[in-house]
Amino acid sequence: MSRYVLSYLGVNDPPKKEERELVSSLGNAQVLDRMPGTLLVDGSKVELAKVAKKFSGWSLSPVAQASVGPPRKRIVNIA
Repeated sequence: MSRYVLSYLGVNDPPKKEERELVSSLGNAQVLDRMPGTLLVDGSKVELAKVAKKFSGWSLSPVAQASVGPPRKRIVNIA
């Protein structure tokens, strides 16, 4: 199983009823975190793709990690 993000593509937050129906139709997938209009789920890609296709207005994306450099430059030599 892998982690994926289900995102609502609408302008506002999704209707609560639609989001509950989406979560209940996930089957063996597990919801790890949720924000309004966004669900972090752990499950099979095939199963989650079927759910995303069933609910219009939702997209499925794999979780990607990105490395970020330090926010400030380091001083190497002090003059």
